[in-house]
Amino acid sequence: MKVSEMTASEIAEAMMTISPKQAMESAVQYANMKRARYLLPDGEIMEPKDYDAALAALNTLLKRWVEQDGPLHVEGIGTFKLQERALAYTWDAKSMYANDTDTFMRLLELGAVTLDTKVAAALETAGQVTGFKGYGHRGGTTALIIDKEGR
Repeated sequence: MKVSEMTASEIAEAMMTISPKQAMESAVQYANMKRARYLLPDGEIMEPKDYDAALAALNTLLKRWVEQDGPLHVEGIGTFKLQERALAYTWDAKSMYANDTDTFMRLLELGAVTLDTKVAAALETAGQVTGFKGYGHRGGTTALIIDKEGR
């Protein structure tokens, strides 16, 4: 039975009793599934960064077409059209602090106010702030990767 056909409890049970052969078969299936995204119709395999770049270029080209000429219908695939998406809500924290300090401080106390690390690091590089890194902490996790030999 393939992993894709198993329930979560069957997978959990199998993980407890997996043989070296089954581990190898699972590894091969995993690698093939990861690679399938980058497989072209002619059988050529693209590198992930090349795939992502090509996909972004096609996305830009098709968006431009639809913006200028309207929806594009492709038989067997569907209709390409643009759909509005809402952006993330942004807050004027400086104004909130100036006009409603109690609300701002309560949000800070409850963990709703956070620091944008990229902005703070850029400000540190520019010499505008220092010392904030001593108040941060970093978590960690593990990720399964495929180490391609010779790369």
